[in-house]
This record gives sequence, C-alpha cells and structure tokens, in this order.
Amino acid sequence: MEPLLQALQDLSFLPLRLVLTARTSLQLPPFKGSTLRGGFGHAFKETVCVVEHRDCARCLLRTRCP
Repeated sequence: MEPLLQALQDLSFLPLRLVLTARTSLQLPPFKGSTLRGGFGHAFKETVCVVEHRDCARCLLRTRCP
C-alpha cells in the first residue's frame, strides 16, 4: 500500500467544540473561520514546536511534528 494512503487510513480525529468569548469588543473579518483557524494554528505551533527557528520548511523534525 502507498505510504500516503496508509497514513491517511491511520489518521484519527478528535471532534472538538470550542466556545470562545472575547474579553474586549472586537470586529472580525467576513471570513471568521479562517481568522480563528489561523489564530489556533499559531497558538498550537507556539505550544508544540521544540526548535527555536520555527521554520517548518527547514526543520529536521517536520515529518514527526504534530
């Protein structure tokens, strides 16, 4: 079996529901999902990344990164 196909079959998901409350008033752009996903991705990377440079393209751990 192809490695990519095997990896996709082994992939599992954890359904989550988040309730976010703004601490101050804010105005979100029309595409709120993209904004929130980008913010979550940035926070996740800051939490799990173990290298100082934070550059995924040159990271030796990129194939094992969450």
